[in-house]
Amino acid sequence: MKLLLYILLGTTLLFGCSDNGEHVKSGDSKAAASFNEKASKFLDNNADSALYYSEKAFEVATLAKDIENKANALLLESTALRQQGKLKSSFQQIRKAQKLLEDRSSCDRLKNDVLLQQGQLYVDFGQYDEALNQFLTVSINLEKCKNDELLAECLSHMGLLYYRIGDYKKASAVNAKVIRKLGVSKNSTTRGAYYTLNGYLAAQNGNYLAALASLNKAKDVYKADNDKVRYCNSYLNIAFAHRKNGNFEKAKQAVETSIELSKNINYVQLYVDGLNKLGEIYTKIGAFDKADSILNLGLRKAEKIKDQALLAEYYLHLGALNSAKPDYKKAYYYQKKFQETKDRIFNDQRAFRISDLEVQYETKKIKAKNEELAQESERRKLYSIVLGIFGLMAIGLIVLIVNRNRIRIKFIRQQKELDAERLKKQELVTRQLEIEKELKQKENEELQKENQRKEHELSVVAMHIYQKNESLSQLMEELQSGTTENTNRLKSIIRQNLTLDDDWEKFKIHFDQVHKGFFERISNGFPKLTNQDLRHCSYIRMNLSTKEISRLLNINPTSVQRSRVRLKQKLNLDKSTDLYKYIQQY
Repeated sequence: MKLLLYILLGTTLLFGCSDNGEHVKSGDSKAAASFNEKASKFLDNNADSALYYSEKAFEVATLAKDIENKANALLLESTALRQQGKLKSSFQQIRKAQKLLEDRSSCDRLKNDVLLQQGQLYVDFGQYDEALNQFLTVSINLEKCKNDELLAECLSHMGLLYYRIGDYKKASAVNAKVIRKLGVSKNSTTRGAYYTLNGYLAAQNGNYLAALASLNKAKDVYKADNDKVRYCNSYLNIAFAHRKNGNFEKAKQAVETSIELSKNINYVQLYVDGLNKLGEIYTKIGAFDKADSILNLGLRKAEKIKDQALLAEYYLHLGALNSAKPDYKKAYYYQKKFQETKDRIFNDQRAFRISDLEVQYETKKIKAKNEELAQESERRKLYSIVLGIFGLMAIGLIVLIVNRNRIRIKFIRQQKELDAERLKKQELVTRQLEIEKELKQKENEELQKENQRKEHELSVVAMHIYQKNESLSQLMEELQSGTTENTNRLKSIIRQNLTLDDDWEKFKIHFDQVHKGFFERISNGFPKLTNQDLRHCSYIRMNLSTKEISRLLNINPTSVQRSRVRLKQKLNLDKSTDLYKYIQQY
């Protein structure tokens, strides 16, 4: 009788609390929705404010037991953290949102938005298999639900992923499907992604005009929709097409525009990525000091936000920069840092996957434990009412043990399969590194052969000038004793040939191919140098003797010595400085 009274009392309290909770939810849901709306507006221009309002929305929605606004707050918080480069924290929040919505219909819009965000984070982590599986799952759900607009967005992400992994044929096929599903929709995100992928594919095929047209369309779509984040990123995409086309000046202008926009909207990750690409462009055009300054600034920013993928790119580009200078000691250092960072990314991803599996396992274990406790409680109630069902409880317990053992065996088997898959991926990464090393070695060999060929051509040109001047000088000496009008005319012709600039121009072209930027650097550093001074410097750079230089300059060796003294004065060198060593290192 007492037990019955307790049950009635508990039921009354339960319903009373439920009514009160519903009242709180109805009262606070509007506030949670309002905070979410503010967070959504700030995503385009201030990730910090978006993060603040999404956290407030989560707190209010939690008190109100409002799952819809709670999950939406987690999605917005994940997006803001992703913009700040905090990928692990972003993934943790999106997993929480996924768990809140796991019992919802596969057609639920919010649920599919969360799954799409999770897929994009898998792409950021480099887990392309998981990302592709995620996008495929969402696309199947949306096709079944006939949600063509969201399906088009999902397919656009899938197409960009196929492009990233180098499957251009599938990327093109998926992009064609996007435009069929998109129809007359005004979804700027999807339309922009469609034009972006079109631009990438056109650039890959060498059609740079079509690429730039598509990428500019994407930019215009984002601008019209006031999507500041993607509008900023569109300039990096345009810079990509210009770089592929070899137009580094326009690529530089596009990247600088993106950097300025990313600073305005406080999008740290885009800003750091922009600095990285700008430094790479300056390296390509030979502005090594500018490239060094920008890449080191970006490196410090990348270290601050702890974005391992961007750090790897910075180390790669700094290695290329120092190799071009050349400063092989630094080049080797950054190449080593690049390799270490790639290894760390691989290990972090592996640890992240293991952690993710552990979370799933712990969740299932707690759920199983709760179910077990509920069953145990039910068995005790049944035991107190009917002693005769004890045997049935024993059977149920045996079934439970068997099921647990079966689950345990299944888990061990899955764990072994995961280990085998990880080992296989590690072997693929090792093989890829070996191939990259072989390609780099072949590239260095080809570069060495090309330099040898150019040095040979330069020597041939210099020798031709030398021999021509030698022959003309000998002829001049033989004619010194002549006094006839014909002799004077021949002397005049010889002098004209000794001072012609045609051979010098040919020499400059071959010299600049071997010693890139030498004339530009020394002319910029010392504007007062004459053409004769520049010739003298180039012959010293080739390590020619005084006799050879005197013949090429058509002056006697004593004049060469005097010319060196004047040259040292123009180069602001003191008497103790070796002119040859200085110019050899310039």
